[in-house]
Amino acid sequence: MEGSDRERACQAVSAALERLYLPQAGVVKLFDPPFQDRGPDPGYIKGYLPGVRENGGQYTHGAVWLALACLRLGRTEDGLELLRALLPERRRTQIYQAEPYVLAADVYAAPGHLGRGGWSWYTGAAGWYYRTAVEELLGLKVREGRLFVEPHLPEDWPGWTGEWELDRGRLSIQVSRGERALRPAGRPGDPGRRPPPGTDRGPPAGSDSGTREWKALLFRERCGMITLFCFQEGNSLLKGHRKGGRPFRAEKGI
Repeated sequence: MEGSDRERACQAVSAALERLYLPQAGVVKLFDPPFQDRGPDPGYIKGYLPGVRENGGQYTHGAVWLALACLRLGRTEDGLELLRALLPERRRTQIYQAEPYVLAADVYAAPGHLGRGGWSWYTGAAGWYYRTAVEELLGLKVREGRLFVEPHLPEDWPGWTGEWELDRGRLSIQVSRGERALRPAGRPGDPGRRPPPGTDRGPPAGSDSGTREWKALLFRERCGMITLFCFQEGNSLLKGHRKGGRPFRAEKGI
């Protein structure tokens, strides 16, 4: 996303954060103001009280999508704050009144019921939360059967470690920040050389056996973030580079 499209997206996200996000309650309203008894009839959502469920309450799908948009636009701190705010462990049980270990599909924004959980065990919202945390925050993405790391994370998180289950083995992943600038060509101090063809790919995400180790170093460059990675595949050590985002420190948790 570039130019005017990106500018409009930033304006939209800023307006949503200002109008819809209630940081003290950890609630992201679907829209504001809610539909009342008078005025246009939008359909079934008007059957809910103002500020409840789809009628101006938090619809958690949409709240997660706002966090996803923040991360993709490079607004890392905003995205992380939203993900943290949505966690049920951040809510007071007496107010939430849903299972404290389940992400509810909706949370009330109505006066007198602000922060109360609605439908729980609703896997769609939890699924989008998981994808946003793993694919956007951690940056783990699968493309054409290969695994890539393109994280978008805060400056004070130096990296993260994790494991990826293969069909018959396991991939041990370590992501950390580099200390030197890396030129866009992929090698420090040598803009004219590039890695051999095919080595700018991640390791296999599925069909592989044994234990593999994959290390990714993230370098900041004027053009963005470049990921220099190396992984053990068979008896050879392959190296490559990809443009990506910012790293995450998994041991801190969200």
